[in-house]
Amino acid sequence: MVRIPRLLYAAGCGIALVTLFLNGSIHLEQRKDPPNVPRPLFQSPTSASNGSFASTHTVTTTTAGLEGEGETSFKSGTTKHRILIAVLSDAKSLFTLGYAAYSTWVKDVSKVATVVFFVGECVDELVTFPWTVVCLNTPDEYPPKKKVFLMWEYMWKNSGSHGIYSHVHWFFKCDQDSYISSYRIQMLKTYLATPSVSNIPGYFGKPMKGREAELDKLELKAKYCSGMGYTLNNYTLRLIGPHLEKCLSESATGHSDTEMGRCIIIHANISCLAPLHSGFLFRHIYYVQKHDTVSLAGLNEKGQIDLTFQEAPKGSFFHSGLLHPLKTPEAFYYFNNLSKSYRRPLQRTVNRMKSHEIAYSIVIADLKLTCVHNTHLEVEKYRYKLRECRDAVAEEEIAVPTNAVVLAKAKTSQTYRNLEEKLASFKISTTPVYTQMDTVSSFAEAFKSIVKTALKNNSLTRLMILEEDVKLHCAFDKQLLSTLKVPRCGSHLFTKYKGGVLTFGSVQPSQARTRDIIRTEMLKAEGDQRCYNAHSQVYGPVGLILHRMTFEHIISWISEHKKTGNNIAVFMRGLFAYLSEKGFVVRVAKPNLVFPERVSVSDDKVTQGNWC
Repeated sequence: MVRIPRLLYAAGCGIALVTLFLNGSIHLEQRKDPPNVPRPLFQSPTSASNGSFASTHTVTTTTAGLEGEGETSFKSGTTKHRILIAVLSDAKSLFTLGYAAYSTWVKDVSKVATVVFFVGECVDELVTFPWTVVCLNTPDEYPPKKKVFLMWEYMWKNSGSHGIYSHVHWFFKCDQDSYISSYRIQMLKTYLATPSVSNIPGYFGKPMKGREAELDKLELKAKYCSGMGYTLNNYTLRLIGPHLEKCLSESATGHSDTEMGRCIIIHANISCLAPLHSGFLFRHIYYVQKHDTVSLAGLNEKGQIDLTFQEAPKGSFFHSGLLHPLKTPEAFYYFNNLSKSYRRPLQRTVNRMKSHEIAYSIVIADLKLTCVHNTHLEVEKYRYKLRECRDAVAEEEIAVPTNAVVLAKAKTSQTYRNLEEKLASFKISTTPVYTQMDTVSSFAEAFKSIVKTALKNNSLTRLMILEEDVKLHCAFDKQLLSTLKVPRCGSHLFTKYKGGVLTFGSVQPSQARTRDIIRTEMLKAEGDQRCYNAHSQVYGPVGLILHRMTFEHIISWISEHKKTGNNIAVFMRGLFAYLSEKGFVVRVAKPNLVFPERVSVSDDKVTQGNWC
């Protein structure tokens, strides 16, 4: 057994370990060990031998490999997962798209799978990347056919009984512009662990047949998996491993996915299958939507798909286990935010006459799988009758907030003192914010100031705001708690990321049309029908609870629209509409729990109750 010294490079706050591998590739591990703690030297496998592609590498001075510790990374430590996800990147874009992937899905997915980035060219900057990187010592060219074959050879040679991946049963390859759902990868992992799937050679992904112009060259007798993402088990890898060099040299096309598919079909005698019963879908984005027009995605000068990510992703995007491609870091962060926060933006109307026919048909099919939180505004603004998204499930105990911020007119306001006393009887403390609410701009600045202050408090998840000039339900605390416990009303407020707005004191004109809107929607609602979606006739702040996830959006909107409308009610209507457009839950309690002193209490069910 050969021991080799490690090359140590300073890498920010960590240490990068650089070790030559079987085939001349270089393995980079980001370490966060404390100073003065001895680290064991890595050891080579007992059966080390020269790589089958050794002649194509510039570095072949050792046959040493790794043994024992397994993959060590910033997040996953030394956990030995049964599935390994190999993210194909390149030395240049690793710090843009690769870093975006690391910052979004990789951290979550690494709890259930080992994640490793693979690049071709070995450059000094790689040691600063905060996750495990394997450098294959080959040009980062496109199409990356050779790089893909080297990556699979690397995993094959390190999957033996003495290899660092000896514990891995499934090897999952994806491109760095793919987004993987941590929830659905767990479902796939469970599916792949079933004996009927795991005990025979497996090859799963999105089945493809190849380009029409290349079908004669390929001579495929079965379907291969799209290169955006596919997975093989160790049985398949052992069957194709010895033939990888021959498969590469006998390539019929320049595409890595088709050529890997040919190799698997020939030497493992299996074809690509979609994991239909796993809940994990491989989704490729084929179209671009800009306002009311959709078109098919084009190709750039390198032959890669070129598209701008959609502002309102369709339901199929969120149902996917793997979504591809996300072409900018901003697309990763945006989609990750939508996914985690359970935001489902309203879907804009697509003009069929202005759109590509095929792209339009794909969009319409996608809309059938799409839900929004505010179905009424969707119909009102864009005419699509989409289903309402399921209610979020509360992640903590539901309780009445113990503090309320009160918009008060003056420090000496008796109205505020009266409200303070009433709320104290319900064990709710108050924090006054003084403002002259005679203009929209002064009210907007006060409201924004409250939210900005709340945003600075990292421990604050929910914020309750009241106007001083309100009547309270005589059993305000009990009624509010009862309302919050209705999933449609309050569950979203008691989650870490999925919260929106609950207004329990909004006002709407007492008109037949308004009552019909509310009645129609609540009849369609599942379960307790105590809350409805904010619509164009909902006014006022009066009383509401905001979730932390809305804070930055509220601040941004007020900064741009603080003069919107000629009164405060219209201003707040605009804010509710904006948050609904962005995909937040904005619900209105019925009946009201607070009511403006300046408005007479009617006998309508919206305002029924005993008022103190």
